[in-house]
Amino acid sequence: MDINKYTISRHGFFSKNYKIFSGDRQIYSVKSGWWLKELIIYDMSDVEKLRIKRPFSMFQKKFNIIINEEVRADITSKMGFKNKLEINSIGGLYFIEGNLWGNEYTIEDEHEPIAKVAKNVISKPRYGIAIKKGNDDLFILGLVMTVELLIRVKNAQKS
Repeated sequence: MDINKYTISRHGFFSKNYKIFSGDRQIYSVKSGWWLKELIIYDMSDVEKLRIKRPFSMFQKKFNIIINEEVRADITSKMGFKNKLEINSIGGLYFIEGNLWGNEYTIEDEHEPIAKVAKNVISKPRYGIAIKKGNDDLFILGLVMTVELLIRVKNAQKS
């Protein structure tokens, strides 16, 4: 199986930002908005490529993935005891399943697994992502960052 490999590393203490690498080359930076309302992925020319926005919702955690000013996916977290997210996108239905709060999960389309994500938290939080070729890598990286934002929102609510 041909795959594209990416690494995401987190930087900063109060304002967490991220860098996305393909091999040794940084290809994107991710910046946080205020109050955990959004994450924005920029290319190396500082052009916005993808925005993850958290609209107001009283009882659920909702997120939108926006590319080129178009909402590409709606994500509603109904996370209780199960570790599964369902994503409705213009490209079809996606699922994220596994240990979302910990180390590993899989991203699937309606037919098969298309990406595997592993998080190393020993030294610095860092993600390793393997995406099956032929998929929208930027969209999948956006899904990974949505899970990261969901975890940050959940942790902020605990404190």
